[in-house]
Amino acid sequence: MAHQLRDRRILVVEDDGATADLLRDVLADSDARVVVVRDGPDALREWSQQKPHAVILDLRLPGPLDGVDVYQEIRRRAGKPPPTVILSGADEATGSAKALGVPLVRKPFRLEQLLHALETVLPAA
Repeated sequence: MAHQLRDRRILVVEDDGATADLLRDVLADSDARVVVVRDGPDALREWSQQKPHAVILDLRLPGPLDGVDVYQEIRRRAGKPPPTVILSGADEATGSAKALGVPLVRKPFRLEQLLHALETVLPAA
């Protein structure tokens, strides 16, 4: 998996500091270029600036935009669905992931689960 992440831009949208730090460290150790944001408006700004290869997206975010809003706005701007993995413990996560057509990794999670899901959505290098 590490070779597939090398030089890939990954946007992590996660408001929990410990989870965000863990994801940043694990992905950076795999030589990915990681940007972590904590809310929807920052996610949209960074997506526009960074054009990431994939997004790891929490559903419950502080502020005016939740994860579904962020996903739908990125899809609108890009003209196609962004490669995304939803990372959430929210009750509505399963339904939201199915409706959006993206993989869900439930919190608490194993890193192997998340990395496998990320591998499935990343476009070929």
